Amino acid sequence: MEFRKALCEEEEIYEIAQAVAKVLFKKIKFQFIEDLDDLTSEVAVILLEKRELFCSLKELRFSYVVAAVRNHLFDKYIRKNYLDEKNLDEIEEPVFANNYIEEIATKEAIEKLKRELTEKEMETFLYFLFSTFYKKEENPFLSNKSRDAKYKAWSRLKPKVAEILKEFDFTGEEMKKLGEALLSEYLPKSR
Repeated sequence: MEFRKALCEEEEIYEIAQAVAKVLFKKIKFQFIEDLDDLTSEVAVILLEKRELFCSLKELRFSYVVAAVRNHLFDKYIRKNYLDEKNLDEIEEPVFANNYIEEIATKEAIEKLKRELTEKEMETFLYFLFSTFYKKEENPFLSNKSRDAKYKAWSRLKPKVAEILKEFDFTGEEMKKLGEALLSEYLPKSR
């Protein structure tokens, strides 16, 4: 069954909650939730609360739901309950084993960019990424365009890229990982 249909049209919340909880339980060390059943119950409540928001999205992916639930749990158990009681330095963020969820989101974002950007738009985005990460090196992208043309091309493309990536809600560090992964696909292997 399609994920969106299961979440939005069917009464499959508990089954989806179990799947999300299993991913989170394997990848994150929760200090405040002791077993998978407790986590599944928490996730089911979150899915019910956010169901309308999830179903209003143009594209709904499992990894997005996992990330949203993870962030909600982090807010609930770390920020709200413990910030008043503890110094920020004492609070441990959840420990991620091999950044599995972020890797899935990065791969999905790259695939979405490849689907929705034209070849020229992708080159413009790669130009921007390369310019951001490797300021002192010669940029191999858009080499036949003037500096002004490159700036205008990026200015026109920037809102489209923001719209494509908004569902992923990447942090600065996650955006850097996405950029590096995308550049590694397009740059010559001799770099």
